[in-house]
Amino acid sequence: MKKRIKFNDNNQFFLSISDLIMGVLLIFVLLYVKEHLRSDPERLKRLEVENRELKIENKFLKLKVEELTQKLKEYEEIIKRLKLELEKSKNQIRILERKEATIEELHQRINQKLLESFKDDKDIKIDTINQELILDDSVLFGINEWQLKEIGKEKLQKILPKFFSTFVDDETVVNFLEQLTIEGHTDDLGSKDPQRNYLYNLDLSQKRAYEVARFIYSDPYLIETLGEERLKKLKIYLSSNGKSNANLVYQDSNKKIVDRNKSRRVTIKYRLDIQKMLKNSSGDI
Repeated sequence: MKKRIKFNDNNQFFLSISDLIMGVLLIFVLLYVKEHLRSDPERLKRLEVENRELKIENKFLKLKVEELTQKLKEYEEIIKRLKLELEKSKNQIRILERKEATIEELHQRINQKLLESFKDDKDIKIDTINQELILDDSVLFGINEWQLKEIGKEKLQKILPKFFSTFVDDETVVNFLEQLTIEGHTDDLGSKDPQRNYLYNLDLSQKRAYEVARFIYSDPYLIETLGEERLKKLKIYLSSNGKSNANLVYQDSNKKIVDRNKSRRVTIKYRLDIQKMLKNSSGDI
């Protein structure tokens, strides 16, 4: 026999509460779904806007990257070109330094040979700074005279072959020789008028320088000793010049007291063609 379920008043109360709770939950679920369905289009719209903005920004950044990449390539080309120019400059500096060292070596070789050749001659001085041979004027000429003394002629016969051979016998030296200049110098004595004084001493110094040059090409001993080939080379490089009293020698550093004995002198300057040496295509001279 089946047992019947009996409901009392308490059971009816609990069933009503459960139904109510379920109903409320259902309402909340429906409201949530409704709200969710309503808000999705707005979020989607916002996302689309943000996406467009991101695309625009991305496009802008991409252009910037391309621009910077191009700039980087240009800078790399500039750096590459500068490196090549720097290496070229370094190479030119090395060549120039080698040439300068060779030029200095050549000057030293000339100076040492001249110093050795005239070390025992008290009437001769080799000035390696100004690159000149200095002859005591009193040995060559009398006061206010330009004709060579006999002792002066003997002195020139002795020193000139040794001096000129230093330059014209060395093929390297003569190849870069620029000039040999005989210069006459006087003291400051003469007319009280500065212009007349200068012109008188200019004439005297020029005559003395020319007299030495004339003696080289007219003296039989020098012509024979130097020889035709040396004289031919000397005609290319040798000249004479009067300096008047423009290059006085002083006894003191303040240049107030003139040393007239040393001011009266004849010099033979020697100059190498530095520009020709530097333009030489090879690094060696």
